Amino acid sequence: MHSPSQVGRAGAQKAAAGPSLRELTKAALMDMLSGGRGQDKVDWTVLIFDDFARDLIAPILKVGELRRMGVTLFLKVDGVREAIPDAPAVYLCQPTAANIKLIGQDVVNNKYRSYNVHFTSPVTRKNLELLAVELQGVDSIANVRVKDQFLSFVAPEKDLFTLQVPSSYYTIGSVHTTQEQIGAYFEELTNGIIHVLLMLQMVPIVVYVNTDPAEELARAVTARIKDTIREHYLAPHAEVARPVLIICDRNSDLATPLIQPFTYRALLHDTLNMALNKVRIGSQDYELDPRDSIWNECAGAELPDVMEKTAEAVDEMKKKKAELGVGQDDDVQAQTQALTRVMESATSISEQNRFLTTHSTLQTELDRVIREGKLDQFNGVAEEIVFQGVFQNPKIKELCMAKDAPMEQRVRLALLQYLLSDPDNKAAMDFAKDMEMNLARHATAAAAPGEGEDAAAAAAPATGGDDVQLHLAYKYLRKVRGFSMPQKEEKHGKAAGLNFLKGGLLGKSGAGQLMQGLIGSNQKLLPHTRIVDAVLQGGAGKRSEERQKILRNLNCIDPKTGQSVSLGSLTFNTALCFVIGGGNYFEYEDMKAWERAEENRGKSVFYGATELTTGNNFLNQLSHLGQE
Repeated sequence: MHSPSQVGRAGAQKAAAGPSLRELTKAALMDMLSGGRGQDKVDWTVLIFDDFARDLIAPILKVGELRRMGVTLFLKVDGVREAIPDAPAVYLCQPTAANIKLIGQDVVNNKYRSYNVHFTSPVTRKNLELLAVELQGVDSIANVRVKDQFLSFVAPEKDLFTLQVPSSYYTIGSVHTTQEQIGAYFEELTNGIIHVLLMLQMVPIVVYVNTDPAEELARAVTARIKDTIREHYLAPHAEVARPVLIICDRNSDLATPLIQPFTYRALLHDTLNMALNKVRIGSQDYELDPRDSIWNECAGAELPDVMEKTAEAVDEMKKKKAELGVGQDDDVQAQTQALTRVMESATSISEQNRFLTTHSTLQTELDRVIREGKLDQFNGVAEEIVFQGVFQNPKIKELCMAKDAPMEQRVRLALLQYLLSDPDNKAAMDFAKDMEMNLARHATAAAAPGEGEDAAAAAAPATGGDDVQLHLAYKYLRKVRGFSMPQKEEKHGKAAGLNFLKGGLLGKSGAGQLMQGLIGSNQKLLPHTRIVDAVLQGGAGKRSEERQKILRNLNCIDPKTGQSVSLGSLTFNTALCFVIGGGNYFEYEDMKAWERAEENRGKSVFYGATELTTGNNFLNQLSHLGQE
């Protein structure tokens, strides 16, 4: 009843032709669904999924595509579902005890004709035994088939993936995280990365930054790669250049998530909370479709350029509609030809019109949010800090104290300025302290009670609100950027909380030294992109000195041998960069911009993360850590 999926092996043949991660994932899902009915001679299927599988499917397969494959009903595994005894059911869900019990109950109650169960990752022996227990008393299980898939990731873009691990930065930094939870956390990350490697059929060299989380994950992934090679799920090809898996830690760059982005896709995510390529405005959902040329060409461009491109496309659409107009003369043949052109173009025009309507609506909403929140100004000042090292611009204080700007934006900018200021520069540190005091004073004054309110309540310690958020986020960053971090009692072992991290996170050693060295060097590359740049350069090049400086802060293992190797002599064309603790679209787009540069022709980068966070979400995680 229990057999491994052939997705990995199928991926080996497809990967040679160069399809994207998204295309390979789509092919795996379609293979699963088209074979889900087994021997059932029916034209329709019930698809049953959990939340993770919903996120996996949503950005890849549209409802129309599912219907063409015979899927006519889409139901949540934990929802209320009526029995349909004549229909075959295809399940796609995580192999949790809760899901297994629900599936077992469906079989016992004869809810469907057949049960094709696909788990997103291999089911454990314990849970397989649980399924057997649930099926006790069933006359026959001949109509029950269970298969493992390798789909513990979501691919919203062709070379981007997320493991959908919520609050992933908080989890790894919290003193309340137990050893058991840390173990489960790294198991989930290891599964996700291995499944991506299986889909792409990559046997990479593993490179990681010098932090304990990165080292822990690198060693776990290395061990699992060796297992998959031994079990013939990965087949290394000697004639193909080895790719490189670069494991980064959010702690080696805490700045980037706080920057206000200004590219189209990153803005949609950061300000309108785009999730899985969908944006909700009011009660209406707007979907960004990979078939849309504007989205494909301009998602990583800055908003003004995208708005100009959209306006040109609207004008072009108007011309196309005019050209398809039915002739006004009495020539029957001309009239017939015109009508034929209209009929042939109707579907295409309707689809393009829908895409343009979506972009126009989203850009109008973005324009409103940007103007009301001064987001263009926040972006400009933030990029000056990060890329030019300008820390004492009066505009910083002006924006941080702007009453008509969102408090979250003001806090993010203040934290960015504090985080990246040189701790040895007294003027910069005094400026940062002044910013903190002014923001805290302003927020406290805004929260002060009016006339007639309880004065005792005003004097009591605050328990929430923007001022508390600011205070707690600063508190946490002061803790992690210290040159030396006091050792706390390890309540849950080495893996608990801050003790899981080596030395001062932003200090003058390890990841901190790396981060400080990458800021303000007049190169428009974010820190993790600079790491990718250094690793993919290969040999002596025009940035060889800087490259060697970065490489000294990295470690490298060859999973084939399990031995450490020197990066200095290795050359790579393909990198898969994975960020523990959360990634973001701004970072992804920075790597894509690097990839498109003429000097990097022939190089390619995949980007993945535990989750994709907005700036405000990351600020919230910092605040919760500061509360501990």
